[in-house]
This record gives sequence, C-alpha cells and structure tokens, in this order.
Amino acid sequence: MVAKKPIAFLTYAHSDDAHEGGKLRQLAGRLSGEVQLLSGEEFPIFVDRKDLKAGHPWRAGIDDSLDGVTFLIPILTPAYFRSEECRREFLRFLEKERDLKREDLILPLYYVNSPVLEDEAKRAGNDVAKVLRERQYQDWRHLRHKPLTDPDVARSIEEVARRMADALDAGVWTRQAIVDARAGIGPPHAPPPAPGTKSTSTATPELGPANMAADGPPATALIDRRAGEKGSPYKRAVICLRHRSNAEDLFEGAFTSGGDVLYITVMSQATLKTMRSRLDTCKTTGTKIRVLTWYRKISESVIEAYRKHLNEPYPERAVEQARRATADWRVLETEYPQNVFVREYASIPTMQGIIVHDKWAVLELIPYATHPNERPALVLTPESDSELFALFAKQFERLWDQCTEPVGADEGPPVAPARPTIT
Repeated sequence: MVAKKPIAFLTYAHSDDAHEGGKLRQLAGRLSGEVQLLSGEEFPIFVDRKDLKAGHPWRAGIDDSLDGVTFLIPILTPAYFRSEECRREFLRFLEKERDLKREDLILPLYYVNSPVLEDEAKRAGNDVAKVLRERQYQDWRHLRHKPLTDPDVARSIEEVARRMADALDAGVWTRQAIVDARAGIGPPHAPPPAPGTKSTSTATPELGPANMAADGPPATALIDRRAGEKGSPYKRAVICLRHRSNAEDLFEGAFTSGGDVLYITVMSQATLKTMRSRLDTCKTTGTKIRVLTWYRKISESVIEAYRKHLNEPYPERAVEQARRATADWRVLETEYPQNVFVREYASIPTMQGIIVHDKWAVLELIPYATHPNERPALVLTPESDSELFALFAKQFERLWDQCTEPVGADEGPPVAPARPTIT
C-alpha cells in the first residue's frame, strides 16, 4: 500500500521537544488519529526530518512537504519565535495561504508564554508574532504539564482536529490549486453571478446536486417556478458562498461609493487592521461610514452566548476582542471626524455586513461554528429584489436610530448623535 502524503505540517523548536521528552511529536500522532476518528479519513502529519526519504536533502524535503500540505500547526514558545527555520517555514506557508485567499489553514497552539506575542513593542519587530497575534489560537499554556490522555487535553485535541476536519469539508487545497492561484487562472471557487442575473456556468454547484424530492422536481426548480408567480412569497435573492473572497469587490466598493454607507460589525480585528487605508479613500470620495458596533460595556453573558454560537474556545479572549474592537472604532471616529460616525448597540447580532444607500447590500449570515472565511452572505440590490432590500435597509436604520452614544467615561446620560449629512 502506498503511504498517503502528509496533510498537515507540525512546526516547532526541536529544543522544546527534546526538553518535553518527545511530547510534541506524540501530540502530532494524537491529532492525526483524532482527525481520522472524526472524518473517517487517514490524516498524516509531517513532524520531522525523520519523515523524509533517505538521501533527500532535508531543507528541500521540508519545502516540498510545506507546499504539499493543507494545514500548518505551529507550537508557539519563546524558542519558536527565535528559530530562523521556524520563521522560514511559517512565512512560506503563509504565502501559500494568502494565495488561496484563506485564513483558516494555520492552527497555532500556544504552548509556553511568549513575551514577543504579548508585548506590543517586542511584537513590532517580529513579523511572525504580528501575524499570529491576530489569529485564533488554541491556548495550551495551562495544559502543558498534563499528560496527553488527560480529559482536558483530549478535549482540546478534539477541538483542533475538528477545525481541520471542518476546513477539509470546505475543500482540500492541492498543489495544483496553489499553482493555479499564483498564475491567476482563477480562485478555487468561481464568484457568484451579479445580482439580478442568471449564472451561465455548467459546473456543479458548490452545494452539490439540486435537492431532489422523493417524487417531484428539484427544489431549486420548484422555487424558481413559485418565485415567478404573481404575489409569490418566494424571492430570487442571491446567496454568495464564501463571500469574504467572492464578494470582496462589493465590500471594497462601499468605501469609494461617495455616498452613505451603513456598516454593521461585531468584533472584527482583521478588518480594523486595514481600515485606515479604506478611510483615506473615503476622505477623497466623500463617503460617510456609519458604524454600528457592540456597546463597549456589553454584558459578558451576551458575549458568552455569541462566543458559544461561533464555537470559539476562549471566553476571556472573546471579551477582550469585543471590547477592543469598539475602542478601535472610537479611535477611528476621532481620526476621521468627517467620514466615520459610530453608534453602539447591545443586542445579540444575527448578521453583519454593509449597506450602500440605494445601491447594494452584502449581509453576512452567521451559521453556528462557521469560520468567517466560509460564511455565506445575502447579496441584494434594489433591482434584484426591491422589497427585500428595503426590508433590511429599513430595519438596520431602525437599529441605528434606536442606538445612543454614551457621553464621558462614566457612561452618563445618553444622547442620540446627529445623522451625517451627504452633500
């Protein structure tokens, strides 16, 4: 039987594994078995130079393995951030992940407290730490001294394995997919048809064949027929899969629209990292961005309920992220007083997205335990469905109008800020 090629690559400082008595390599074996248990498929993990064929130059072999795997699992310790080889492996894989327009293929395990990851000044000089700080990582610092058979460790291994199994469900990224992406042949998934148009593609839909009833036509045909009937409740709305890559042009276009934009967001850090360049464009085009974000002192019980829906493992990190996102938006509001207007809401979000006044809306749906890069969105224009577009625009305007802005650090009497005027 031919051995299956590795699907994941464990990158770690060898001195750490030697000190831990080979525990990190044993962890790779447990992860491999757990993914196989969850998916029913063999899941080899490249661990060390010992996995290379005899006589194969070790660095070329490692590069070959990095290019061929789907996931990178870095074990974060002070020695990891000092290792030039670990840095080289990480940046090589990061380039591949970016080519594929993914952000869920690097799965860090935070094993030993690392000052370069925690201290902003130290992080500024480490390109790997800057990237990893913004990623969702599995915190193993409290698990390090427990055996791999401990129930808490086993649950954490299952969580990492489930993330890999879920990402595999979204598509295995082969070496050819990377070559195609870098050559500009096309993204792994074709973009959806423009709102109000029909797709001419003959490819199999991403969700598989049409859902066949036991004794009737496909469900899609039934909906199409009923949508054409006078007074039908069925709507021909466009659902965009993986909208963060497939509908990126609509999102970016909002900041050059020159009009009134309503941006509903929860606690995104990745967006905030690149927001200043977008807001510089708003200053040039005269675009007004009204931001609805979570109330800065939202109840931790509400954040916990939302965290459980997202299936994110760390309660304390979710609270920190929610608080920081709101504070960051307030900073941007002071930096761009003519273009950014922020209000805070205290309800549990069911979707987030962006509405460009009278032009289009991209509303991200938030299914349970779905990675942000895999979430679908409802894409609407007044032409594609005027009634549905008006409904969402109206309801989010209601939320905007009902939100109030706390005054001062003591959260004194709330007042409703004035709505920006488009000139």
